[in-house]
Amino acid sequence: MQPKVSVIIPVYNIEKYLGQCLESVCNQTLKEIQVIAVDDGSTDSSAAICKEFAARYPDILEYYHKENGGSASARNVGLEHARGEYIGFIDSDDWVEPDMYEKMYRTAVERDVDMVFCRTFEEECPGAYEYIFPREGYFTLEDMKREIFPYLLPCVTPKGNFRNLRWCNWLRICRRSVIEENHIRFFDKSRRCEDLGFSVACTINSKNYYYLNECLYHNRPNASSKSRNYSREMWKSIRELMKYLQQLTFGCKEYDFSQAMDVCVFYFCTMVIRNEMRLDDKRKRVQLIREVLEDSLCRSSIGKITAEGMNREYSDLFRLISGGDASKLIRHLELQRLKKEKVYPAIARIISLPGINRVYKTLRRR
Repeated sequence: MQPKVSVIIPVYNIEKYLGQCLESVCNQTLKEIQVIAVDDGSTDSSAAICKEFAARYPDILEYYHKENGGSASARNVGLEHARGEYIGFIDSDDWVEPDMYEKMYRTAVERDVDMVFCRTFEEECPGAYEYIFPREGYFTLEDMKREIFPYLLPCVTPKGNFRNLRWCNWLRICRRSVIEENHIRFFDKSRRCEDLGFSVACTINSKNYYYLNECLYHNRPNASSKSRNYSREMWKSIRELMKYLQQLTFGCKEYDFSQAMDVCVFYFCTMVIRNEMRLDDKRKRVQLIREVLEDSLCRSSIGKITAEGMNREYSDLFRLISGGDASKLIRHLELQRLKKEKVYPAIARIISLPGINRVYKTLRRR
């Protein structure tokens, strides 16, 4: 069977949810499907679960094992074995609607597009509604340059915050010929935001695009996610990713990403700084944040942009990062955290008291 869609699933120590994930993709209404589960050196029963499903669905699921190297390297192994006309991805703790790939493949074929993008169920992924979503429908390359490319990297929204088109590859299918002809693979020198480089590479090498404004993917919030916990050596990892993105976007002949790339570097600098603020060791915290502020990549990008359009939160961060004083930046962030965790909740509790609430509402009406 020649598969219409190959679905790649990196697997690592996810025995609790893996069965639901594999069940959902092996029972798709699209029957010409290849499911590739790549075990990234799991130490729990994930490998056994994959083998069980491979035995139950021998014509659909292929299982591969590799030494632990991260989800990017696992996805790259999957790409080596993919045979489908289009390629998609699923995270092994998530699951999909039964007709997800039939709908996405049908759209891709009927519209003859290189990439199709759908939505996740927003209530399962808090904050997703804040991302930038394009209009539903077909995009030519010229449309993409106006409506897709400007939002591929983190950018300033009308409200002054930073958002982007969701870069999760599990919301997309891409024509395999685009991936192979342009030698696109996941950047495996960084274990942060692995999806971003691949998503950008596929998009800027596509000639057209379709946004299917329909929720087809179930994303399970993960309390142990890297984005929610402290990451060691995060700046080293992010710096490698930023250099890769610079190289990738510099080679795009269709759109000038230079300013967007500088804004992207600033955004990721703020992400790293917030990560280091989780450290209890204050001396180490200052040292690591100072490394970011003094890094040539950070200094170069900060020097090429302004805080125009940013909200108060980010304009303050821009000013402090530009100033290069780690201690002052840390004091500012500690104060903001105190307000968020202590002061604002206390004010909210006071305002909620019946008598005070009536006075507050009266004053608000005035």
